[in-house]
Amino acid sequence: MALLQIKVEVILKACQENAHSVGSKTHIGRTTIQTDIIEIQNIPCTVCEECGQEEIGQRVQKSIDKVLERAGKGKLKTRIVVM
Repeated sequence: MALLQIKVEVILKACQENAHSVGSKTHIGRTTIQTDIIEIQNIPCTVCEECGQEEIGQRVQKSIDKVLERAGKGKLKTRIVVM
């Protein structure tokens, strides 16, 4: 069985001087990921208040991976998924 690989392109704003890694404040936000076959909306993330960089947690990433796997196998009824 061939492994399915889906490339997800997420465009994040560049964080000037890595401000988020040196103690800049973050807040909880929501983001969207789009691929050729699916759009996942309302994804929980943290957002750097200084530069706007978005980070998705490991637990959420695992959920996204499961959705992408199902989409790749054609098991979703819609192209848009809201988390």
